[in-house]
Amino acid sequence: MSNQNNLKLFINNQNTNYLAMKKMKMLSTTAFRLLALMLCLAATVPQLHAEVTIYVTSGMAPKLYLFDVDGTAPSDYTNWSGKQLSEHVTTSDGVTWYYVTFPDVSSTSIIFNSNSSPQTANITGVSGTKYYFYNNLTGDYADLGNSSHQFALFINTGNWSSVYGYTFGNETAGGWPGKRAVKVGNNDTNDIYGWGVAATTSSSNIIFNNNSGSQTSNLSYSKGSIYNQNGDTGNDYVTPSVTPPTPHYYVTGDNGLGLNGFTYQPTLELTDPDEDGIYTYTSTATADGTYSFVFANGQGSDWNTFNNTYRIGPTNGNTAVTLNDAYQSTQLSGGDHGSYKVTVAAGSVTFYFNPTAMTFKVEGTAPVINYFVKGADTNIFPDGWATNSNTAQMTETGNGTGIYTWTSGEFHANAGISYTYKVYGSDGTWHPLNSGNQTFSAEVPGTYTVTITYDSNNETATAQ
Repeated sequence: MSNQNNLKLFINNQNTNYLAMKKMKMLSTTAFRLLALMLCLAATVPQLHAEVTIYVTSGMAPKLYLFDVDGTAPSDYTNWSGKQLSEHVTTSDGVTWYYVTFPDVSSTSIIFNSNSSPQTANITGVSGTKYYFYNNLTGDYADLGNSSHQFALFINTGNWSSVYGYTFGNETAGGWPGKRAVKVGNNDTNDIYGWGVAATTSSSNIIFNNNSGSQTSNLSYSKGSIYNQNGDTGNDYVTPSVTPPTPHYYVTGDNGLGLNGFTYQPTLELTDPDEDGIYTYTSTATADGTYSFVFANGQGSDWNTFNNTYRIGPTNGNTAVTLNDAYQSTQLSGGDHGSYKVTVAAGSVTFYFNPTAMTFKVEGTAPVINYFVKGADTNIFPDGWATNSNTAQMTETGNGTGIYTWTSGEFHANAGISYTYKVYGSDGTWHPLNSGNQTFSAEVPGTYTVTITYDSNNETATAQ
């Protein structure tokens, strides 16, 4: 601020009340190098992507309930009594297997049930690919990978109305007639029945019967074998295998970001043309601004299902994303309604999503922010505090310096009166951030001009 009468103006910059210097301990050269080496090694460790796939054969499409989940599973499965399985495959022996894959679960506990009852016991430690038999009539089950559990198939060549399996050597299926079997398929000629128990000891023999006088002879029991009325057919069950479906990932968000307005059935699919595991989508922002978005891994049938099952975003709130930064972490939202927010200029915006590591980044052009000086005295600041009129625009002192100045016209200042001001950005923010209005005052009356300087690098404003 200059004074034609060479009078001194006292400047009171309240911004100093909001700034504090933080002390930092300096690492020694050796410690710093060691830390850098550790960070480099950590960065080279690959992100492992675990998933759980469950196959089950049963007399009906069972419900599957998940609990004690290590990872994130759709709420349809984690709310009792779970979700009924629908995807299925029929193997060459005629047996139908239901299956589901949880790509974001490394381990879980499960219960099979038929709309709550009958249900299996708690099945714990489920990881990788697992195969089960579930008896929807009794609640019995067998883990085909457990050496003690017993499982067999029976081709009903005698057209019995019901089939039972009785073991001896150890009565693992209880007393006569044993445990009832359930129909699990058909080989185009006869129905196929599945039988199994979660035994803790082995049995050497089995008899299939109809609990009405008809039965097989005493047969040697062999896990996974296929029997009929005449005995062991010499064949074992066929292990089901399904090629995992091609994953699909989407981005949805504000229309101004060139997205589809947070629809629950996203159509903006990210692609991985070079098959490096990084999926991308490029949109066009219609104007400079701050916009919200989330990722999605499927199409929900309604908004609630989308949020609880398919949405990939922050667990809560609106999380700011730094444009053109390194990959940032994300997570399944678990039913919360948070979103990411990014500030970009009008033009091309590219989203990158790594579903294996669950990280992402956004690339685009940062908007140019113009700064304007606002203040209470309209004799000094022509716009007053109005944000819809931008006359007092500041000028950057050099390209990329981040330091902006503005000089007022001449005005008359009274002694001892504080004049308030602040810097307003075209992005809708006031500066200095987290600070009150700035002030200056004159020691004696006179005619002055004032120059406001704003340093965007360290959020300070001064008047002179």
